[in-house]
Amino acid sequence: MSINFSGIKFNFGRKEKTHLSSADFAFFNSQTTSKILEKPVGFYQQKLNDINFCGALNMVEEALDRFNKDGIFIIKDFLSQADAETLSAKIELESNKYLALLNESNSFENQKALIQRNSGVVKGYDRLSNYQRTVFDIRSGIVDCGMVDIFNIDKYFYESPLSSIFESIRKDVFLIRFLEMLPRPLSMKNINAYLNSGVTSTRGFHVDTYTKKIKIFIYLTDVLDFSQGPYTYVRGSHVDSTYRKVNRIVSSKYVNGTEAPFVPCDEIYPILAPKGSLVLSDQSGFHRGFPQSKDSSRLLLSINCI
Repeated sequence: MSINFSGIKFNFGRKEKTHLSSADFAFFNSQTTSKILEKPVGFYQQKLNDINFCGALNMVEEALDRFNKDGIFIIKDFLSQADAETLSAKIELESNKYLALLNESNSFENQKALIQRNSGVVKGYDRLSNYQRTVFDIRSGIVDCGMVDIFNIDKYFYESPLSSIFESIRKDVFLIRFLEMLPRPLSMKNINAYLNSGVTSTRGFHVDTYTKKIKIFIYLTDVLDFSQGPYTYVRGSHVDSTYRKVNRIVSSKYVNGTEAPFVPCDEIYPILAPKGSLVLSDQSGFHRGFPQSKDSSRLLLSINCI
């Protein structure tokens, strides 16, 4: 079987698998990024009408139909701007406090939280998500370097007035009902946060897994421009297609085999939305965080559903 993508012909035989290098992946991702930026911000803001949704309880079945088809939908104003701004200010304040305590060492821990870089103390997603305290984990490496993953941010504010905001998210009747009505019922587990400040190199399009996996994102800051690093999704890419088959083949020997350098550009949706917006996303679809400019930042909540 041979397939042509972007003018390059790939031949796949029974005894041979095509393998792309890290430079190849970087090339294709840069080409896609350039293609996205050919359109103005207004084009994508208008395009988001395709996946905007109303989070009313009587719309759950329609939301399920939409989600099965698209793999994603957005609910604007899920959180009030006041709540989003309050959470953003407090999370950033506490993050900066712990960053200052880190100094030259790779980790620091007290009764409330652990902060680490280079996975110094706690390693692996399962251990991080189940750790007894909030963990501020600073990413290193070539991509996403400097991004702060904050695991179980709600634990940090357990005795704070802010706990009521997290509680309102967990008890939202639309989200609970939606997750319960999935073919395999789910519920919200970890509430984490991603703090990106000037992260100029991000991982390209990929899947978290090739089986259904749902995450909920809530913007705590405005993400209205590409420079702020919007979450970006390829609509419909969660279902079987030639793109999924080709990406699985060409990335089968690379890292964890989940890279997706080939995507249909017409279905790319950068989520350019105001603070308080909620995104419900099937992570088995192609997605990425868009590269930021050096002086931009973005803060969001990330909720795992299991």
